[in-house]
Amino acid sequence: MDELELTVRGLHSEPRGTLRISAPQDFGRLYLCEAVGAFAAEYPHLRIEFVMTDRKVDVVEERFDVAIRVARPASSSLVMKRLGRCERVLCASPAYLATYGVPDSPAALGSHNCIEYDYAESNAWTFRVGARTQTVPATGRLRVNSAWTLRALALAGQGIALIPRFLVHEDLAAGRLVSVLQDALDADLGVMALLPPGRHVAAKARAFVDFIAERLRAEPWWNLAERAGPRRSSRAS
Repeated sequence: MDELELTVRGLHSEPRGTLRISAPQDFGRLYLCEAVGAFAAEYPHLRIEFVMTDRKVDVVEERFDVAIRVARPASSSLVMKRLGRCERVLCASPAYLATYGVPDSPAALGSHNCIEYDYAESNAWTFRVGARTQTVPATGRLRVNSAWTLRALALAGQGIALIPRFLVHEDLAAGRLVSVLQDALDADLGVMALLPPGRHVAAKARAFVDFIAERLRAEPWWNLAERAGPRRSSRAS
């Protein structure tokens, strides 16, 4: 009703009102905090409520205008805009692999300490083995509720973890972490903006999504795997 009233008054050329945004903690901290500040400076008539949580919020019930999620696209009544691709990496420290060995197949993960993640869609990891799909339970002695903690524990030599590349690309380049079974891993996610259902997308939400999409396209390592060219046939498309 607020958007309709603004439209009738002819004031919708510049976004106004309150914009409620939800985003995951680690992705938000690294890539959205500064962007939200820049967006606020560009749209001074907006009041912005920025909530960072790894919990999967209910966009409608909690009255969010935009929810940024790093996940697999799923059937939903929400309006969805894909902003980019998030490659995940199965990795461990060199010290851990020297002690427990490098898994040479998905089945070999059964003898390793796989660090579990609370907010994963499933604590099972999926691989492409030839023409078939193989799912392996990710079980171990450690379970955490943040991707940043996954990284910290992997760096500390406590096990193998499935971590977004945006958190560990520097560790991989420096050799602090080593990827395993990457050619077979089927773990890519999408970075998506979810908006409340309906034919009309609020001008304030549309402006924010367009703003974030443009900034993400400028990330030098974004879609790293895609720029490197096609992977071997064992890799999921």
